[in-house]
Amino acid sequence: MKTFTLEEIAPNDLTIFTNDGGVATIHHTGEYFTSTYYQNRDRSASSIAKIDWDEIYEGKSYSKDWDSSEEFITIKMIKDSLHWLGVIEPLAELKVRISSGEIAY
Repeated sequence: MKTFTLEEIAPNDLTIFTNDGGVATIHHTGEYFTSTYYQNRDRSASSIAKIDWDEIYEGKSYSKDWDSSEEFITIKMIKDSLHWLGVIEPLAELKVRISSGEIAY
């Protein structure tokens, strides 16, 4: 079973890290939100703070731009990132607390 950690790096800037080294980020560009999915994994990292970003950046990445009307990171954005990272177990309840408020699905 894959586990994951969500960490708000700054308001409207979220990093998602899976226990097998997968990384995705969601951030606001100033105009809209973008999710970035990284192909390289950092299997030696044990937490978001220990990710070797140089290793992550060496590989390909894929981006998805979200509707510009979104003001905050949404559950849809988070679930999309988790799906890309291979977290496919049903999420009966996903609750995330970020500085802009609490969102739940």
